[in-house]
Amino acid sequence: MKTNIGLHPGRIAPPYFSLYGENLEYIKYSANKRTSWYAFYRQEWNVFVVRHITNNHVAAQYFVW
Repeated sequence: MKTNIGLHPGRIAPPYFSLYGENLEYIKYSANKRTSWYAFYRQEWNVFVVRHITNNHVAAQYFVW
C-alpha cells in the first residue's frame, strides 16, 4: 500500500468517512481474496496523509456498489 498510494488515482471517499477529515480520497488494497483494505488519505503538497485505514468486513456498508 505504501508504494502504490501515489501510483493509482484515488477515488473520492463516501460522505460517511468525512468524520476523518475533509476532501478525502481512498485506495483499495487487496492482500488476499477475502479481505480488501481501504486507506483514506488527503494529499498535502507532495505528502500523502493517511487519516483512516479499514477493511471490507467493517466498512462495506458505507460504499455504494
